[in-house]
Amino acid sequence: MAKRYVVLCFTFAFLWTVCLAEVTFRVDEEKPNGTFVGNISDSSDLQTLLSDEVLGSLKYSFLVQGYPHSALFIIVNNTGIIYTSKVLDRETLCGFSDSCDLNLEVAVQSTISQFFRKEKVNVILNDVNDNKPEYSSSSVQVEISESVSVNSSYQLEAAVDRDIGNNSLKGYRLISDSDVFGLKTVQTLDGGSVVSLVVIKLLDHEKRDRYNVTVIAHDGGSPPMSSSLLVNIKIIDVNDNSPVFSSPAYNISVNEISAIDSVVVTLSATDADTSANGVALYRFSPLLRGDITKYFSINSTNGDVTVRSPLDLVQGKTMKGVVECIDHGSPPLIAQTLLTINIADTTNDRPSINLNLLADGKVSEYAQPGTTVAHVAVLDPDTGRNGIVRCLLQSKVFELQGLDVDEYKIIVARGIDRETDSSFDVTLTCVDAGEPPLNRSVSFNVQVKDENDNNPLFSKSIYRGNITENNMIGDVVLKVSASDIDTGLNGKIKFSSPEVIIDVKDANDNKPIIIAPSGLNNSVSLPYTTPENTLLVAVSARDADFEDNGDVSYLFAPGTPGQNVFQIGSRNGLLKTKRELKIEDVGSYNLVVLATDGGVPPLVANVSIEVVVFSSNETMTASQSEENALVVIILGTLTGVITVAVIITIVIIRRMDNKKKHEQEVNHSINNSNRHSSDDILKLGGSTYLSKNGDLSFDSTHSNTSVNGSNDSQDKLLKEKKPEIEVREAFLYFLFRRKRKAF
Repeated sequence: MAKRYVVLCFTFAFLWTVCLAEVTFRVDEEKPNGTFVGNISDSSDLQTLLSDEVLGSLKYSFLVQGYPHSALFIIVNNTGIIYTSKVLDRETLCGFSDSCDLNLEVAVQSTISQFFRKEKVNVILNDVNDNKPEYSSSSVQVEISESVSVNSSYQLEAAVDRDIGNNSLKGYRLISDSDVFGLKTVQTLDGGSVVSLVVIKLLDHEKRDRYNVTVIAHDGGSPPMSSSLLVNIKIIDVNDNSPVFSSPAYNISVNEISAIDSVVVTLSATDADTSANGVALYRFSPLLRGDITKYFSINSTNGDVTVRSPLDLVQGKTMKGVVECIDHGSPPLIAQTLLTINIADTTNDRPSINLNLLADGKVSEYAQPGTTVAHVAVLDPDTGRNGIVRCLLQSKVFELQGLDVDEYKIIVARGIDRETDSSFDVTLTCVDAGEPPLNRSVSFNVQVKDENDNNPLFSKSIYRGNITENNMIGDVVLKVSASDIDTGLNGKIKFSSPEVIIDVKDANDNKPIIIAPSGLNNSVSLPYTTPENTLLVAVSARDADFEDNGDVSYLFAPGTPGQNVFQIGSRNGLLKTKRELKIEDVGSYNLVVLATDGGVPPLVANVSIEVVVFSSNETMTASQSEENALVVIILGTLTGVITVAVIITIVIIRRMDNKKKHEQEVNHSINNSNRHSSDDILKLGGSTYLSKNGDLSFDSTHSNTSVNGSNDSQDKLLKEKKPEIEVREAFLYFLFRRKRKAF
């Protein structure tokens, strides 16, 4: 069960009241890792101090620097529940100490306010009866002189029980097949005991020279645990004198700057027995607790106590230990003395700094002033002015704020912008008040956590690209690019919508289509007296393509006969006589006319026209010849008029188309009114693609924003051109029929 009490409170203007509390938990040793230890939020006054909202935002973390026991535990970041991280052995951690206190420091910080508090947590490790009394060996040989007097004692090896309290060693009992021997136990200075085998009756070597007895050592656990030592007794002479130290206690002072291996004191003991049973060796008691053996060692032969480790970190402290002298007897006798060593503070040492960064050394660019980013503890073992320390922080955005004696927290002092500064190098310097003053500095880096505080920006306000019709699906039309100065997911652009203009270029994918003659009657008959430049038939073709790709011209196919007699207008397709016909021109001519567009390469259509030149004496009279000549003249005149009318009509229609095209939104993005929507054409994410089935066909309007997705554009063009063609074709058909009847 936890207990708590308030140690010290600070109240800051416009800040939370920061209280330093101590919480105590108890847990049994040898429990499996993950054992529940306690809940800080339930065991402290946090629930009464804070609102539910702030209480729910608290984060808990160990202060690791300077608190090594924190490695034995884990703390749930958002609940404050502490569990063990491994199996805890009290005897390993605390030895023979009566109490095993594991001190921890926990930082409690709110993520939505400036609340910060340090909780001192004391975990008391309860002892369980997990160790039985143990001897270093299962048997021992004892030699006793037969001449010993009654009540002579022979010291035996004492059992060692690593448990404490009721679970520790409680006593001994003797099991023997005779009543010659007994046991005697005496408590020692270090809490152990001296166990002696006592002769309670006179020995007679001639009657019995050997005895085997068993010494049982038991503890106070429930149920009790025990170990046995078999004592093999050989009756010989006795070692009846223990070593004696020259002083029952030694008290010395040592300079903190004493060199390693320097002798600080020599302990000496004497033994009244002969050399065979005299002083054998010196040692620190195996039951010794404390740090004395960490900093000092003893020469087993001559009793010299020397410095083992530097003493500057323990200056001003006092260490105590029990030293033993063991003789050569069998069994050996042991003498003890108390050694007290005082380490004097004679020099000034640099302060040390324990820095613990919170949140892995990261702070949000949204962090408010007052947000805690680190905890600092300053240690200086010196006394007096040498131990007075002040600290300074070198940073343009962070400040150092006092928390406790020689403890600080580093807080945000002003606003942070990651796009301006992605990290900050901070230096903390602590200086003592000695003469001369000594200092220590620690530098660390605080990373600024990015927040999504910047909009993505396009490299251009308007993008314009072009693509030729009949493209492949997936062809790149253009590439757009945008950037976001945020990082990670905040800088990853998932959607963009700039203004995009796509110009669809015409491809020469439609060949000319012969409109006239229609194919019903492609033959013309005329007399050999027909004059030059007489119109025979008008060849007309149309092409759904635009500009040069739709510009149709006419010519005879190579090898066509009669090219010296007849001619074809390259632009208007009018088939006429090239000169006045002669009697030798009488005959039939199969004229093949090609209609070719201006594309590269050009596309071609053809039509065959049969022209029959007959002699005048076959059917015609002079009056008919005159009539035919008049018809020809009228026909030529009407043809010219019709041609001019057709050209004017075409110009008017195209001007109207151009005006209509100009009135459209030339520069708007591809809209939903087109047969290909913007989804059909564009995928914005760096490139522009055609994304659906269907190709792009060039419309007759040649709009920058209108895209059709089928071959209906060719039909549309034919329909747009059909009125002018039908007018000319109707006139020509009428005139040709009149002419033929005349002939």
